[in-house]
Amino acid sequence: AADALPSRAVTNFGHYLDWCWEVARARKVRARTLVLDVKYDQAHLLCEPWWSVGSLPRIFFLIRERGWKVIDIHRTNVMGLVVSNQIAIKTKIYHSTNLAPGETQSAKVRIDPQRLEREVATTESSYRRVSDHFREYKKYLPISYEEMFAEEGDFSPAVLERVSRFLGVENKFDAKPKL
Repeated sequence: AADALPSRAVTNFGHYLDWCWEVARARKVRARTLVLDVKYDQAHLLCEPWWSVGSLPRIFFLIRERGWKVIDIHRTNVMGLVVSNQIAIKTKIYHSTNLAPGETQSAKVRIDPQRLEREVATTESSYRRVSDHFREYKKYLPISYEEMFAEEGDFSPAVLERVSRFLGVENKFDAKPKL
């Protein structure tokens, strides 16, 4: 039970990462890179007791301490992000890949203008704070979501090339998004 104490959160997270490595290497013996997908709205889940209210979540400091690489994906059109999220929540369709071929999303949602303004401001503030935190960090690669995809919906070849160079791996990425 003592292992579950908040004071052991970073240690437990380290154990979880070790387990992820074991699973990755069992599946692919030559695995050299472990990728974690940390969403902005989940970053606070790794916490420590007495962490300062208003500080960035602990994981952002841990990334720098451990020298991990960061690919930080931001939406340039933050208002579009908020509206898209509201539509996804209402329709329970979170990715266009969940639609039938040729089908488009046509849901109508009512969005409270004050909530929209608040969410846009909060998201922009979060983006700015994280970008500032990693500004001089050499292992930080910012990418805008809008530049990630080519016209036909595949990942952009230029972005795949930037990511492969950044990770130090050969660009053998499948350009078809998988969810």
